Order: sequence, then structure tokens, then C-alpha cells
Amino acid sequence: TDAVSIVLSRTAVQLFGYADGSVPDYSSASGTLTVYSGATDVTASATLSASASSGVTGTINTATNTPVSGQPKGYYRITNMTGDVGSLTFTVLYNAVTYTATFSASKNKVGYEILGALPSTNLFEGRMVFLTTDDKLYRYTGSAWTTAVPTTDLTGQIIATQIADAAI
Repeated sequence: TDAVSIVLSRTAVQLFGYADGSVPDYSSASGTLTVYSGATDVTASATLSASASSGVTGTINTATNTPVSGQPKGYYRITNMTGDVGSLTFTVLYNAVTYTATFSASKNKVGYEILGALPSTNLFEGRMVFLTTDDKLYRYTGSAWTTAVPTTDLTGQIIATQIADAAI
């Protein structure tokens, strides 16, 4: 009897997350599961299901276009994570034998992003962006983007050469 194997196009993914843990793009948290009997692809005759760990939302196509339109049977994806790590566990039933495989995801939280324009979505107090168009660091105050630094937070001395002519 040929050995049965489950091949995942991706077994794990690390997702970019903002400092508050929100993930702006889950498109890389996907792949395709294929079932082989020996060297023969038997995915079409296998029964597929997925269960998500706590705090994870995801799915696997149990047939072509079901539930994700335009994708083959075996297409899987994570669409949301409330925690920093999570997984989808796939169950494959083939020839009355059950097999499992796991797709893991983790968040890589960063302090600031490097962008060419200030974002208008996923805004939260403390979000920081380095804007490449003016080479400045912006932070979101909860209501607006700012580069302002209160003068009470400055240390050292301002010298004459740092003040433009007629600025005072």
C-alpha cells in the first residue's frame, strides 16, 4: 500500500502587526493542502476539515470554490487573529484513515512603519509612521497625525546657527 502524505504549501507564517497587535493584511496567511497516496494526488477523493486554535479565524476549501470562491479544494487561510500566535489544524480522511497537519501563524509587532503616505485606516493612539516623502516620524494622537514635539521635552541648547535669519 502506498504511503499517504499531506503536503502544505506553507506550514507557518509570520504576520506584520502594529504595536497594538492589529494585522493590516492577512493575504500571506494562506496556502494549499494536497493529499498524496504515494506519488498520486488524491486530494479530490479526501474529506477535508479545519479547526482553529483559540483566537484564530480561518478555513479550508472542502471543495473547489467552497467556501472561498476561485480557489481549489485544499486552499486554506487565516483571516483573523486576536492573540499573538495561533494555528489551523487540518483533518484529512482518506480510505477510512484520519491524518492531521497544522498551519501556524504568529505576529511580528513593530513600533513604527515606513510608508510613503499617512494611513487613514487602522488608526490607534500611539501608531507611528516614518514618512519617506518628508523623512519625518509621525505619531497618531487618537485624533490626528503629528510630528510636533513639546518644547518641554527638548534637552540641550539651541544655538544661533540653528535659527533661520528673521525667524525671531
